[in-house]
Amino acid sequence: MIALNVFGPALKYRLDLLKYSSYDVRQYVHILTDKISYEKFYQEFHSDYNFVFVEDYMSNYELSMKYEIIPNVFNDEEDHFENSQSFYEKNNTWFSFDIHRFIFPYFISKGIKKFVIIDSDLILTNNLDTIIEFFNTQSEKIFYSPMLGHLFDLESKENFWNDLEIEWLKNEIKFPTDIPNFDGWIRGFNFETIEDADLFFNLWNKSYLTLLDKKNHSISKNGEGPLIWSNEWVFATCVYIFCNHFSYNYENEISMNPGTVYLPNNKTKYFGIHCPRPEDNLFHKLSKYVDKNGVERYPSRGAWYDYSFDYDCKKTISSFIQKNKNELEKYYKNYVYNSFKIDITDTHVLTKLNTQ
Repeated sequence: MIALNVFGPALKYRLDLLKYSSYDVRQYVHILTDKISYEKFYQEFHSDYNFVFVEDYMSNYELSMKYEIIPNVFNDEEDHFENSQSFYEKNNTWFSFDIHRFIFPYFISKGIKKFVIIDSDLILTNNLDTIIEFFNTQSEKIFYSPMLGHLFDLESKENFWNDLEIEWLKNEIKFPTDIPNFDGWIRGFNFETIEDADLFFNLWNKSYLTLLDKKNHSISKNGEGPLIWSNEWVFATCVYIFCNHFSYNYENEISMNPGTVYLPNNKTKYFGIHCPRPEDNLFHKLSKYVDKNGVERYPSRGAWYDYSFDYDCKKTISSFIQKNKNELEKYYKNYVYNSFKIDITDTHVLTKLNTQ
């Protein structure tokens, strides 16, 4: 099964694209969202996808309700783009990337042991047989996600993990120096039992919420608009601990740069391609800036600026597309060379995989 999360009016665009690119595999797709976003913006997809409401699960955890504030107060996409940063500043928090972990209790309740959590900018294949083969050819008892360097400063974090008081962590944890870190845009799981899935969720959930509450270690953040709690080291360390205790393995060579996810038994057959989308990332600073340390930085994804996108437009997806059709066509053609069928309208950059 496949899970992805969307919140707020601007993310309706991602559901439009998902329906266009991979409608034939919809029975495998589950959308994690909140009830307000669904009622106000996503109901037209009610017969296409299975929607799972995050409040049904995060409400069981006081710290989640305190820190993982859902961006469901915006009226339209312009409001969403313009006011996300002030919304999080007012609430003294950031968007929680790992909120997608709450698909776990839903899948567990359905007896589902094989699944992936993906970002909504991963363009899936439209071939159902390929999706089925992808899951059926994964190794047993495995986690899989792309490599994102290695974890560092683990010695200073040992007390953090040892203080969690996880029942099955009987012995003091000592870490090696070469634990791989995993990128967050696809996280794959193949559990031997539902009980194992539940144990892993509880480890991930408790460690993540403890970090947000105590803030006694560095907390990563992405973006220059609405900042994001994005702590890949927490998830990666959970994977290492779980593998070490329960004889699971992890695989980090599931994709080829910059984001092509292939089948375990066939590198010419694609599950999907991760492709960040310039046209619907209008939350962030639009020009270079100097940070508090005096370092000149590009906003969000600096590579986009190679295409000289024109941001002098209304902060809506359609306005940006209409200003930048030629540049967007170049971007998607070059991102993974000639991998997409592209149809650019006044409102959408429609993309499908060429290799179906």
